[in-house]
Amino acid sequence: MCRYHLGLVEVDGTRQAPAGKMSALPSLCLATCEALEGNLPDCLPAALSLELAHRTSLVFDDIQDNSRQRNHRDTVWEVWGVNQALNAGLALSSYGRLALQDTTGRVDPAVILLVDRLLEEAVVDLCRGQYLDLHFPGTRPSVKDVWR
Repeated sequence: MCRYHLGLVEVDGTRQAPAGKMSALPSLCLATCEALEGNLPDCLPAALSLELAHRTSLVFDDIQDNSRQRNHRDTVWEVWGVNQALNAGLALSSYGRLALQDTTGRVDPAVILLVDRLLEEAVVDLCRGQYLDLHFPGTRPSVKDVWR
């Protein structure tokens, strides 16, 4: 289910040629690393972690919005049901944190912990945004509503 959601396989598990485009989030992460003269191979797990956190949110967003398709393909919940989609989303989230841990031994542990904390805080902010999206359906909340 995770490989399907990432666009790597078809529903039946048959390999699919990658689309050849990279998502904006890991691209920005790698570009920042390069601009700061960092070591790109050491940054790859962080870029992957960022992408997997984003992809996790999409699995959950599809369920919450009752979206049956994403990028002209059936969503994970549409194919396997909500319960299995929740499992896939949680697995993607875990894979993202595990990817970040793959920098152990190459990157200062304090940096790994900081990056992990920042990513988790961003996910909490994303959840707050999802809450607002669900709490104010079809409306545009005021700034006061958002900052409560």
